[in-house]
Amino acid sequence: MAPSTPESRRQRLRWRQVTIYGLLIGGLIVIAAWAIGMWTGRLEPLFNEDFKYQPSESAVAQLTPCPVGEAATYPAVTAVTVRVLNGSQRDGLAGETADALAAQGFPAPAADNTAPYDGVAKLVAGREGVNQAYTLARFFPEGTVITIDRREGQTVDAVLGPEFETLRAADEVGFDPSEAIKPMASCRQVDEILGGQSADAKAGARK
Repeated sequence: MAPSTPESRRQRLRWRQVTIYGLLIGGLIVIAAWAIGMWTGRLEPLFNEDFKYQPSESAVAQLTPCPVGEAATYPAVTAVTVRVLNGSQRDGLAGETADALAAQGFPAPAADNTAPYDGVAKLVAGREGVNQAYTLARFFPEGTVITIDRREGQTVDAVLGPEFETLRAADEVGFDPSEAIKPMASCRQVDEILGGQSADAKAGARK
């Protein structure tokens, strides 16, 4: 076997470089060709077009949804179905609050107990009830938050914590159903939170 010389070592290095660069360039060409095929519709996508990232329920529960729809206005109190849940240690709090909401015009709110909640109040709605939750929030004290889950329908759960005392007085609410909904600070779009399109959006995409 001939001894290795500096020139032979340089040749072997050049061949390795040519091989590596050739593989990289070839791979890029294949990826580009696949992308063009996808773009022109000649190739099927690797993933189903309906695939959407689905965040965990715990992640969803930490986010505040923005109002749904452009220039959305506050739904009337008569259009808001409320279930008041006592997450504090105060007996009768849910019932008292449900009665107070009924006196404000909300239709027969239900009352029940739930797991402990630390805070003032949490209004939980599904996609279809987010705007209703914003109406309800007008009657709750500062520190109330709005969250979202994957429920169907427009029912809003009002979870009361130990820091909740009472609803805002009627003369403090200044409720105007024709007023554009004011988003809560740091809210996120519903589709961004839930990781998918609304039923209406999906139906429109299929047409």
